[in-house]
Formats: sequence, structure tokens, C-alpha cells
Amino acid sequence: MSIDIDQPFQEIFSGMRDAFGNDAVFALALIVGFVLLALVVSYLYSSVLTRMCARTKTDVDDRLIAATRRPVMAFVVIVGLKAVFMALEAQGTLVSVATDILSSALLVLFAYVLIKTVGLVLIRWGTQWVAKTNSQYGDTILPLLQKLANAVIAISALIAILGVWGIEVTPFLAGLGIAGLAVGLALQDSLKDLVSGVSLIADRTYKVGDKLKLDSGEVGDVHEITLRSTRIRTYDNNIIIIPNGKMATSKLVNYAQPLFHERGQVPFGVVYGSDIGKTKQVALDAVMTVSGILEDPAPTVEFLELADYSLTFRALFWVPTYGEKWGVERKATQAIYEALNAAGIDFAFPTQTVYLEKGE
Repeated sequence: MSIDIDQPFQEIFSGMRDAFGNDAVFALALIVGFVLLALVVSYLYSSVLTRMCARTKTDVDDRLIAATRRPVMAFVVIVGLKAVFMALEAQGTLVSVATDILSSALLVLFAYVLIKTVGLVLIRWGTQWVAKTNSQYGDTILPLLQKLANAVIAISALIAILGVWGIEVTPFLAGLGIAGLAVGLALQDSLKDLVSGVSLIADRTYKVGDKLKLDSGEVGDVHEITLRSTRIRTYDNNIIIIPNGKMATSKLVNYAQPLFHERGQVPFGVVYGSDIGKTKQVALDAVMTVSGILEDPAPTVEFLELADYSLTFRALFWVPTYGEKWGVERKATQAIYEALNAAGIDFAFPTQTVYLEKGE
């Protein structure tokens, strides 16, 4: 199967050629006609379309006009050059190669405009969809859809270009299927990562911006989710790249689910003989003075156990978002330490008493 995109032009020019007595005159008329057409297109873009887009509420049309103006102008010029070659009915290897190059350039420009158009439409539609559904996954799903659409358009344009150069596409596709099977077997891990990436997004395991704790102990924010991997930004501003296949089978802690609220805690121990009720009240009062701690749910102080060398307590409280937990815990630790010291309650530390038995 081959694709001949010149046939429509040839049919049109064959009907127009009879009106001219000379091919050179016909070619000159075509040049003048396409120059005028280019000027008309330029005027439409600069005046008519720009003014029409300025009246709309969305900026998608403005961005589409800005992105496609030059490609469309180039498209008109290339069509004009092809028209001249066809009108003169030039023959020869160089002419054939030149027309094929022009046809390929037309397909590339068409694919470029289509990619820009689909991308802008997806962004606009996706933004509206996120706003209506209040979805938290727009930053993840939309880029994947855009990349998939770009890949489909690019592959289609490549097949069409192969047809322009006389390369049979059907055997190519059949061979591509066999090669795809072999490549699929060789790239099982990559395909696993691809399927796992789609599964992670569909299952809403995490999204861009969530804070995760990995099996290995690292903690960081989800920076980007691609078809093959997930990128985690750590507190040291480093990026950890993890294949999606591994992420799908790992045990993860997502601090952003099910709520953004996060519970903080400060464990501490006091010496035996301390007043338990007083210790709990002093620590609770200290926690209540720390900014960033929610009043509902209210903070609490628990008496946990009679440890080897201390009475063990734990202060519990909630913060608005998981990103604030670390800083608030540091403040609460200092507040509890200072309050217990001021109340005369001693902190416990590891001690050991040795009894020596005196022999006869």
C-alpha cells in the first residue's frame, strides 16, 4: 500500500491547464495565485482571526493561532512549489526527489499543527474536567494522554511519509508486528513498568505532590509520574527515579491519604516517683501553646508504660497538613522539655544500680 497525496492536485491542475495555452504561463499564474493566497492567510491570521479570538473568554484559540500561524504559512508556500512542478510536468530523478521531499514536509507540518491542536484541546478539556470533577489527578493523567496522542500522530505521519517515498506500508506493518513481539519479549520489564504506571494512576495510589515513604526508608514528594517511572524529590532536593513496576509491588506510606491532616507525636520519659497526673497536665498545657496544632481533634497526653528506668509518656496532636508535621514536632518537643523542667519534673535517663555483697 502506498499513499499518493499528489493525486488530488493533479486532478485539479489537469482541468485548469486547458484554460492556458502555455505551461510556463500556467506556472506563473500559479505562483501569483499562491502568493496572493499566502497574503490572504497572513491577513486572516493577523487581523480577522486575532480580533475574533480576542473577543472570546478562553485563551486556547489565541494560543492555537500563535502556534499554527507560521506552519500554515509554510504549508501554503510548499503547496505552491508542488503546484509549479506539477504544472510544468517536470520529469527526472531530481524532480521526483524534490516533490517527495515537499510532500514529506507537508505531512510533517500537518502532523505538527495536529499535535499542537490536540495538545491545546486536551489541556482545555482537561482543565474543565478537573474543575468540574474536583479531581486531584489532572497533573498526572493529562500529560500521559497528551504524550499518547502525540505518539499516535507521529507514527501515523511516519507511515504516510513512507508511503510517499514508495515504501510498501503493509509488509512494514506485518514485520513491525513480528518485531514488536520479539521486542516485547525483550522488554518485559519496560512493558511491566508501563502497565504498572497506568495501574497506579487508575488505582489512585498517589499523585504528583503527595509525600511518600518508600520501602527503603526515604521520604519525599512525588515530583513526576511518567509512563515508565516515578520521580521522588527528597528533602535534600535530590530526585529518586523508581520504575513503576517496583512502585506497584512496594509497600508505600502515603502521608497525603486519606486526609491531609497528619498526627504528630512526642515521646518522653520521667523518673519514677513523679506525679503522673501533674506530668500529663503540664505536658498538655505545653503542647497547647505551640502554633500550628489543631484544636479539633484535641491534643492528648498518654501514660504508656512502666519502663526499666522511666515512666513513659507520649504527647499526640494533629497538624493541618503532612508537610507541617516535622516542624511542629520539633517545637512541641522543646515546649514539653521547658515546661517539665520549670515544673520540677525530672526527665529519666538510663541508669544502673550495682549492689556489692560483702563477703565474710
